This record gives sequence, structure tokens and C-alpha cells, in this order.
Amino acid sequence: SVLGACTAQAGIQPILAAKDVHVAKKSAIITAFAVAPFGVFTALLGMTARVKYPALANAKLALPTLMMDLEPLAGGIVLASIMAAILSTVSPIILAAGTMATKDIYQKFINKDADDEKLLRISRLTTGLSGILCMVLALIMYGSTRVLDIVYFAYTLRGAIFVVLLFGIYWKRASSKAAVKSMILTTIVGFVWVAYHSVTGRYPIHASITETYASVITAFISMLTLSLISKDSKQELESL
Repeated sequence: SVLGACTAQAGIQPILAAKDVHVAKKSAIITAFAVAPFGVFTALLGMTARVKYPALANAKLALPTLMMDLEPLAGGIVLASIMAAILSTVSPIILAAGTMATKDIYQKFINKDADDEKLLRISRLTTGLSGILCMVLALIMYGSTRVLDIVYFAYTLRGAIFVVLLFGIYWKRASSKAAVKSMILTTIVGFVWVAYHSVTGRYPIHASITETYASVITAFISMLTLSLISKDSKQELESL
């Protein structure tokens, strides 16, 4: 979750909208210190549920189970906080989905000569469709823990992408082609891990190696190896 949060659209989008680099760096640091305690509190909630409900089979139900024992007022405040967090996250994610569909798919592959007015219409359309799709999926998966499974898998992929991002920022031998291949390979490994666990109820190698660890390790090894053997990285290095 920590690595996944580093590549979250909801966090990166406001930083990229800063008026200059200095403000972006300063806001990122302040946000990191402000958000860090929430990660600790989340872990404490899980530990509390573990002690209070030792027979709880599904760890994903820890928070709902704890909320059932709260006073109505306290439970309402907690529920309102969760809803506020959801709504504040949904808007940038839906906007990001519409932007990516417009810029990375429509303009790049369908209509490269589209003017700004056309792109605006397509962006509005794809953003609206993204919102509708989210609502439909929410209704379909109502009362199921599959939503949490999807969220955890998304964090897995984002965490692995963060590893690739670090290579690209700090390692001169990092290759752009290796980065693309690494992200594709990481996605495949993560999907295989989740599918295997869904079918068999256990993970392929060891119970402790979840899809998160598998994807992050795959991202690290593949990015390192592919960059070293890639001609693209050598050419980039010679041009420095």
C-alpha cells in the first residue's frame, strides 16, 4: 500500500498542477508527513481487530466488524469519514480515466489530428462513461468483498510501477523499453497470482508471497535485467 500510494493518481495529479517545481516538492513533503499517521492508524485497527476478534476469518472484514461495536454517533462519524475519502478519490480517478482514454487511445491511435474542441467532447464522453461503469460495477458487486480484492490488486500494480519509476529516476542505465516490458510482465504475474489464489485458495510459491510481493519482485528483477541487456539503454547511456 505504501508503494502504491506513491503512484496514486489522486496524489500525483495535484502535485503536477503546482505552479512550479518548488511548490510541488514542498507540497509533496508536507502531504507525506500529514498522510503517514493514517497508515499507522490503519495498521492499529487491524491489530485491534486481530486481538478482539481472533476468530475473524476474513481480514478484509476487520474494519466493518469493529464499526459494529461503536456507539451510533462514533460509527456515523467513521462512516462519514470513509465516504468523504471515497468521494475525494473517485473524482480524480474518473477524470484520469477519461484523460487517458482521450489522449493515449483516441488521439494517439484513432484520430491524431483531432482539434481541441473534438478532444474536449471525447474527454467528456469517456469521463462520463467511466463514472457510469464505476456505478454499474458497484451495484453488481454490492455486498461482496471483490471490491477490496480489486483495490488490493490495483495497489499491487501501482506499487510495482513505483519500482519501475524509481529505476527511471535514479538509474542512468534504465531503459524506456525495459520499463514498458517490465510493467507488462508485472501485470501478468500479478494477475496470475490473483487468479491462482481465487481458484485454489492459496498462493503459488508460499503463503507469505502474496501478489504484492510477487509483482514488486518481478518489477525489480525484470527492470534491472532488461535494462542491462537492452540496446536502448546503451544508446541512451552513450548520448549522456
